[in-house]
Amino acid sequence: MEDPAAIALEVGEPDVPTAPHVPTAPHVIDAATRDVRAGHTSCTSSIGALDLRTALAAKVEAANGLEATSDDIIVTHGAMSVLAMAMNALTGPGDEILLPDPELPNWRMGGRGCRRRRTPRPAAPRERVLPDAR
Repeated sequence: MEDPAAIALEVGEPDVPTAPHVPTAPHVIDAATRDVRAGHTSCTSSIGALDLRTALAAKVEAANGLEATSDDIIVTHGAMSVLAMAMNALTGPGDEILLPDPELPNWRMGGRGCRRRRTPRPAAPRERVLPDAR
């Protein structure tokens, strides 16, 4: 990058080192190795593994006092799946989606994928732009 004050927002290529909590700890590597050896190498459901969703629903009930079942829980491998699901669930054909400008390119693609109008809105703190509820 030419400007040392610029923040790199390339898809999947941050300009910072990998965070210490990213799964490189020996117990995580051991668990992944066990799963591979046990043949757990195919993709899970697009809404997450049933056993994980069931455990999370139990946690929501126990810790938060909210009634939940596995059907209420969605687990994805990344933010794009959730953004696309939210855009489809909360908007309809022809609706407008406001995107921060500057934006991550995936946000625009998510809106395009669900065929919504995408409108950039200035997102610099100095702009103090808030959408109105029209």
